[in-house]
Amino acid sequence: MNTDWYDLLFHTSFTQSYNLSVSGGNDRVNYYISAGYNDQKGVAKPEKYTRYNALAKVDVNLYPNLKIGADVSSARVKSKRTHSSVDLYQYAYETSRAIPAYNEDGSDYFYTTKEGLKNTAKDYYSPDIKFNIFHELDHSGYESTTSNTSMNFHLDWKLFSMFNWHTQFNLTTTHTNEQEWVDEQSTFAQSKRLLAYGVKEPDAKLASNYYTDTELPMGGILNEKDYRGQSYQLTSSLSYFQTFQKHEINAIAGIEINSRKMDGKTETNYGYLRERGHKFAKIVLENYSKYRNTVAENYPAITDTKDNKVSFYGAFTYTFDNRYSFNFNIRADGSNQFGKDISTRFLPIWSISGRWNAHEELFLQNVKWLEVLAVRGSFGIQGNVNEEQVPDMILTMGGMDNISEEYSSTLYKVPNDHLKWEKTQSYNLGINLVVLRGLLDVTLEGYKKTGKNMIVTKEITSTNGASRVAINRGSLRNKGWELSVGLKPLNRKDYGISLSFNTSKVYNKVTNADKEQNTSYTNYVNGSVITNGKPVNTFYSYQFDKLDANGYPTFKNYNEQYLEDGDGHKKGDFIISSYEEAYARAFVAMGSREPDLSGGLSADFRYKRFSLSSTFAFNLGHKVRLNNLYVANQTLPYPQQNMSTEYVNRWRKPGDENRTNIPRLSDDALRIGEWNDAYSKVYPQDLKYPIAASLWEMYNYSDLRTVSSSFLRCTNLSLNYRFPEEWCKRLFLNSLNLGFSVSNLFVIKDKALKGRDPEQISLGARSIPPQQTYSMRLSLNF
Repeated sequence: MNTDWYDLLFHTSFTQSYNLSVSGGNDRVNYYISAGYNDQKGVAKPEKYTRYNALAKVDVNLYPNLKIGADVSSARVKSKRTHSSVDLYQYAYETSRAIPAYNEDGSDYFYTTKEGLKNTAKDYYSPDIKFNIFHELDHSGYESTTSNTSMNFHLDWKLFSMFNWHTQFNLTTTHTNEQEWVDEQSTFAQSKRLLAYGVKEPDAKLASNYYTDTELPMGGILNEKDYRGQSYQLTSSLSYFQTFQKHEINAIAGIEINSRKMDGKTETNYGYLRERGHKFAKIVLENYSKYRNTVAENYPAITDTKDNKVSFYGAFTYTFDNRYSFNFNIRADGSNQFGKDISTRFLPIWSISGRWNAHEELFLQNVKWLEVLAVRGSFGIQGNVNEEQVPDMILTMGGMDNISEEYSSTLYKVPNDHLKWEKTQSYNLGINLVVLRGLLDVTLEGYKKTGKNMIVTKEITSTNGASRVAINRGSLRNKGWELSVGLKPLNRKDYGISLSFNTSKVYNKVTNADKEQNTSYTNYVNGSVITNGKPVNTFYSYQFDKLDANGYPTFKNYNEQYLEDGDGHKKGDFIISSYEEAYARAFVAMGSREPDLSGGLSADFRYKRFSLSSTFAFNLGHKVRLNNLYVANQTLPYPQQNMSTEYVNRWRKPGDENRTNIPRLSDDALRIGEWNDAYSKVYPQDLKYPIAASLWEMYNYSDLRTVSSSFLRCTNLSLNYRFPEEWCKRLFLNSLNLGFSVSNLFVIKDKALKGRDPEQISLGARSIPPQQTYSMRLSLNF
């Protein structure tokens, strides 16, 4: 029986949405009320997302110069998905199609996933632990509920003819509850228990290892997270606007206060009996040593954070004759994350910009085909708070010390009183051209950003109580350009066509990386290493050479060489004298996971009451690794393991190395310096500076397995119909619209991806590629 696991576990996601809105009012009072419901079935069949939302808004004109308003919005979201131990996409990818899902009588088909507990010396054997994906889904899961309420109040008071005072206050509260669970029938819990469900505990004389090694003697596991947050924002500003002759002045000054508080609790409870009224089993800790240690080290985690910010800002704009505009902005931000040193508490940030409307000049006003020709430029300084780093000392509170009989603590973060804001200097220059009544609209903008005082970590001596400290020493340079083009070749009352195109390119380079960063070979292969002169996210690969006569992969420049004397004898000294030299020799830069060029296309067509819209997205010039063929500790495949079609062309016998680059299937560890009885030593000698765990890992992360990830994707195609106004009047409606859309209709990509989606970064961890989504909308407006 062949089973298509993907079709069994996944389907096309479906979304249904309903929205009802009512609006009305008069010269003094205007109101708007809406309520909505959204129900979405995810790509994975167990996934479900439901959202309820409501909004009420009212604006009141108390006096001709005084307006007040308020709005209240609320949303409640419930979602379900699989337990974190169940990755459906990875399961569908890795499970053999020869493994059925059900028996012929319709019951679940189980296969062995873990051998039962045994003690050969005492002749004790327990049944194997079995697995069925649908049984696992029935006995595990994840549920979350999030409630959000936001209240907003605003006041606009026109003082005299040129001043206006605006004040706004927002209060938002959130509550999130998450529950992730497995019951005792799940394979996950059985594996923790070491016994299959329904099997009684063995006698300690027969299997004492059960009582020392079991992590869950009874029941399941419940992980629960509960968070409550509250934030408010107060903004008050005074603006000035005045025109006289050819001059226009606009100025504003204000203050903004933000506060955000989050309280939460995360805890894990063992012995969960979900099917017995959500009870917990009473387990005698003294009988199970490993479980006792697990429970003893399991403490609830309490979150209690508060983030306060206050900002002062101002802006001044001057325009002359609608031709020349000058703008100046300034802002001072203060944060409770910086405050030890008064000089670092506030960061003044500012920008200056200008615009020249050349089409308003006398020498261009008679150019009939020109509508807009504008040039603008700006320079400014922005600031950023790195929330992961604070200037205070942070301790990890420990338990009671048996010797001193005092509570102990360990240093988690070293204090740095002079830690300050990260700064970014930005330069922008742009031009906008519109001709022939909007037939062509082009905007081109270039920018350059230089980051200074970027927070990096520096290694320090252990006498400080920790190995690293955060300092402002990093720098980063970014530059790039953005281009957008709009075209309306046909624009009539009853029909029309409009096209648009946008693209951008970013050039970034690290200019002051931490030379003392603790780098391993995994940083090179995953793209997290920071190297001067290289773009951020540059990743590296091993240099594949060929397969040897035994079908094992070989690589260039991975083995360490010995110096030789004049007679060709090895002197015993390594040429490679550091990890950095070993990495520089073994790895080759493959580029970046970030595209060199990205952008989008759109095409809109309308005919009377019908409109058809399409959008496309593209990314060019970046790379991605193919899914791993092997694991670091390679073993022969299990009976239930699905195998890639690439293995059809693998090495099978001597001589195949001349026709294929797919290594043999083998359970040889092939670790550095390890001998093999059947073959010669895999590595020529022990490596003093290891650059991989095994040859299999090097093969997965080699240049051979790195391909282009460029693509063009149709992200959305939608059709909309607007009902006639006379129909709406009969139904007491202001408007009525019906729409249908489909997302991710198709994608054009490199064949070397071997069916993989170009936007899928890695396999597993719910990394499901974009799926086709169909939706239908009925919009009513009263």
